[in-house]
Amino acid sequence: MQEFVQVLLDALSKWGPWLLVMLMLVPAVGLWRLWRQRQALRRKVLVWRTVKLVWWIATFAIFIWVLEVRLAPLTSSLVTLQAGRGERVPDISFRSVSDGKLHHLREFEGKVVLLNLWATYCPPCIQELPTLARLQAAYKDRGLVVLALSDEPAEKVQVFLKRHPIELMGGYIESFEWLKLEAFRPFTLVIDRQGILRKHFFGVSDYEGFEAHIRPYL
Repeated sequence: MQEFVQVLLDALSKWGPWLLVMLMLVPAVGLWRLWRQRQALRRKVLVWRTVKLVWWIATFAIFIWVLEVRLAPLTSSLVTLQAGRGERVPDISFRSVSDGKLHHLREFEGKVVLLNLWATYCPPCIQELPTLARLQAAYKDRGLVVLALSDEPAEKVQVFLKRHPIELMGGYIESFEWLKLEAFRPFTLVIDRQGILRKHFFGVSDYEGFEAHIRPYL
């Protein structure tokens, strides 16, 4: 199910605006044709059909606005990740939550990296942290590294993880640079042993879902 949702999101991020514009043109053309033949229609029928067509145009216009404005960070990030599949992931620098030491993503080449982008204000992110820790414990001997990064202030992340200790490599970063996520979380990337982006998905996943994503690359 999650795979279907991700495919749908990817398609929507790429083709959604064009599809919605085309769909909006259908009632617009219908409205134009309606008023061309208005003399042949009773007034009540004309008004009712006009209202319906205007309603459809307004509905599609709202969809386009939501997609292009409200969901712009999500859709643009999905487009970036789609284009990056099969390519090396840009090197990301971050500081460890435990000691503040600077790390780089390239340090983990030779291992499969499950990169989880999360936030303390995101309930689904918090929900899946124990699942990620369980996954790390089960597959670390096979070369898996689960890396949880947040772009929140270091103190906020440190306080949260002290209250909710999780056996994961956690880090904080000023921004995700090439991904403009804003408040959309969690995002998860699967990176193979050569540093190549293989999969990405938005939203919470269960243990079996994570397993299915990483197993082909272990």
